Amino acid sequence: IDDREVNIKRPNLRIGVIPAGSTDAVVYGTTGLNDPVTSALQIIVGESLLIDIATVHNEKGFVRFLATMLAYGFFGDIINQSDKWRYLGPLRYDLSGFCQFVLNRSYHTELTITLSPHDSSQMSREGTMSSSSSTNNTKHEDHGTQPTELVNASKSTENKNNQVIQNLIAPALAFCSRNCEICALANEHDSGKVRSSLQIKRQGRYTTINCLNMPGRCAKSKFGMSPFVHLGDGTFDLILVKRSWQTGFLRFLWQVANDGRSIEDLPNVERYRVSEVLIHPLHT
Repeated sequence: IDDREVNIKRPNLRIGVIPAGSTDAVVYGTTGLNDPVTSALQIIVGESLLIDIATVHNEKGFVRFLATMLAYGFFGDIINQSDKWRYLGPLRYDLSGFCQFVLNRSYHTELTITLSPHDSSQMSREGTMSSSSSTNNTKHEDHGTQPTELVNASKSTENKNNQVIQNLIAPALAFCSRNCEICALANEHDSGKVRSSLQIKRQGRYTTINCLNMPGRCAKSKFGMSPFVHLGDGTFDLILVKRSWQTGFLRFLWQVANDGRSIEDLPNVERYRVSEVLIHPLHT
């Protein structure tokens, strides 16, 4: 289990969750509400739903399992500080959140991101099309293509490249639920078949880096931070919030609270559908 390259075998184990916590993110993400009676009845009748469980490793080996969200930066600092104020009850989250917002910390970080196989193959196909288009444009230029045609060809290539980036940042927007077709296809996939994945690198100062296996819905976030993440397709959503003025980060928090479906429209936010991410803090 200390080797992050090893795929952990799926256990034949069912876990029933009845909401009784501060946010109830697991129940919100799987049933859509945090009603204890509803959850108890679903357990009694035997309803089940496959969900992804990720592993977290550091340089020494395995750290813990991840079911909902891993946060580095703002939200991680909130949890760390609120644990010292447990005697305040749920109010501790609001107080520690306010303190961290005032501090407005950011962390210089390098990320190695392994995109989900679907996004990787899509980028490879469209990238090949763009390269072929560029080659053809060069040939036409040798045969006396007019300057206006070159401009149009250049714009066409640029549009295709922009579309590739958009597909990576904003994957297919569809709410995940029981009997989800995308998750079903992932579960039927032959584990012996090798699927190529594309790795990209990002570096900069980030206010928060979030990995979400579930939408992250709760009473204070109607749709959650990542409403369209799939619960059982072997991937998770990576959300990067770049350093900005407090007003910029406040817009992000407001968007998460009110409508997380479009947070990637903010200029300081990037969203990726990934299968693995390596977070390397740079102490500068």
